Parts: sequence; C-alpha cells; structure tokens
Amino acid sequence: MSVQKFKTGERVVLISGGPAMTVVKYDPATGEEVVCQWFHNNKLEEKAFHQDVLEHPRPIKFFSV
Repeated sequence: MSVQKFKTGERVVLISGGPAMTVVKYDPATGEEVVCQWFHNNKLEEKAFHQDVLEHPRPIKFFSV
C-alpha cells in the first residue's frame, strides 16, 4: 500500500485542469484511488481518480495596478 497524498476534506484538482473537487475518501480496495466530489450545473458529481493525477489547487495571485 502506498502513501496517501491527500486527506479527507482537502480540495484537489486534476493536474490536466478542471473544477476544484473535495476528497471524500480513499478506495480501501486499492489505497491509491481517491473518491472526489464536485458540483457541475448544480448537480453533485462523484468519481474516483488515481492520486497521481491530482494536485492541490494553486493559489490565485492578485496583482495591483
């Protein structure tokens, strides 16, 4: 079993882009699949992703003029 990179309740995004999602749990069968939830068009979506395709969202930088 590998090291779990995320904790329940953390916000994550796909490395390739997409909406911010919330980590719900790790799939106990694999230990590396992260079950995530997010809203799309006011509908709650849920899907499992391998932890290696997820990252923490990057902070938004604001620039003053």
